[in-house]
Amino acid sequence: MPPVLAPRSWSFWAHEYPTHDKKGTFFMHIGAKRYVELHGLPEPLIEITLTEDPTGPYYGWLRTGKSEPEMIYPHESLFSMCFPYGYKIEVEKGEGQVIRFNATRR
Repeated sequence: MPPVLAPRSWSFWAHEYPTHDKKGTFFMHIGAKRYVELHGLPEPLIEITLTEDPTGPYYGWLRTGKSEPEMIYPHESLFSMCFPYGYKIEVEKGEGQVIRFNATRR
């Protein structure tokens, strides 16, 4: 039996927003602190942890040969817009992989 691996996790910065129904929050502009600051928004910067979860609501791209995900969004449709021909083609070409996450405040 193969070993069970712990899910991977990464630390990032983000802006936190209320959901439309005001019953929760979600994170946007996820990335390095400087990347989030460049958006120039008044919301405070929040440190978050993204943990790999195949059913998580966040989608990100892990480029082949890289160790940190990028293009992280809280919905598949937003994530999908990053790829002119769709992310599935990029996966088939071996350019990278899609990772799903859960996000929590640090």
